[in-house]
Amino acid sequence: MAGAVGAATGAYRALDTAALRLLRANNMPVIVATCGRHLVDRRIIAYPEFVTLVADDLSELRDEGIALPRTAQEYIADWIRDGILIRRATAARDESIELSPTAADAIAFLDAIDRPVATVTSSRLANVSDLLALLARDTDPDPSTRIAALQAERDRLDAEIARVESEGSVPADDAAASERLAEILRLAEAVPRDFAKVADSFERLNQGLREQIINHEGQRGEVLDEIFAGVDLIESSDAGRTFDAFYRLLLDPELVERFDASVDAVLDRDFAADLPLAGIAFLRQYLTTLQSESAQVRGTLTDLSRSLRRFVETQEYREQQRLATAINSSEQALMGRSEERRVGKECRSRWS
Repeated sequence: MAGAVGAATGAYRALDTAALRLLRANNMPVIVATCGRHLVDRRIIAYPEFVTLVADDLSELRDEGIALPRTAQEYIADWIRDGILIRRATAARDESIELSPTAADAIAFLDAIDRPVATVTSSRLANVSDLLALLARDTDPDPSTRIAALQAERDRLDAEIARVESEGSVPADDAAASERLAEILRLAEAVPRDFAKVADSFERLNQGLREQIINHEGQRGEVLDEIFAGVDLIESSDAGRTFDAFYRLLLDPELVERFDASVDAVLDRDFAADLPLAGIAFLRQYLTTLQSESAQVRGTLTDLSRSLRRFVETQEYREQQRLATAINSSEQALMGRSEERRVGKECRSRWS
């Protein structure tokens, strides 16, 4: 665990994040009422459409007596400057707007304060326990213990089948079922928010690879060699492989069919009768939302991979290297002259 200095350093770094700028902003409620309302469920919106939506929100807020003297474009420009919003060019030469990852975390934090939920639940403990048991089972290299675990699971299932055949099925009570459904919804809601972080990690990886190419010494750097050898360094990164596994699973027809059948069954139960319409819509559209969001991230990943390869194949990196060298030489020369002036001033002060 980090000591006091490490903890203080981490907290100090957080001061320069979009999340803290959002939370400390004088118009924080306005940001939540506009950006948070429109950019959480959809995540990415065309810039002109977003301007229109914010303008409508500002008009509604002004009708309630809130002083908002500036235009939607001016507020949005401020939020982009502060890193709360990210404005991107799209393949169609349009522009889009999305929340930065840390700003999305801040809005989720505010939502959790406004709508507190119990986190110490039996369903959460059971979920952690089940996941841990599966991990222990799936990583066990000993065939004998794996066989023993499978036999124990088979015996448990046989006993449960016998019990249901003799006594009938006893479903979970409504309170326990509602608790488990709430836990499922909390877990599900966290996934779409993570797409912005995934896209951001790919962009940071791309930037880091470019910097390595520009700053490498010698005839050929390791990154260059791998790219020339046909290795896609973004796709093959840890983040790339993790996302690819998620993307493939998401497009599995068997998973889609099983998920849709489970949603239909759960929503048909009595305990789900009090679920708000927004929760019902969220479950019904969940996989579609994930597929749409993941397709956008997949497009970002592909674009970055192609852009990095073009950067190398067109020799553009050589021009960037020359610029970096020239800038570094200029900075060194300026520092040298500054040092000369400082030494000269000290000498003159001594002999004056």
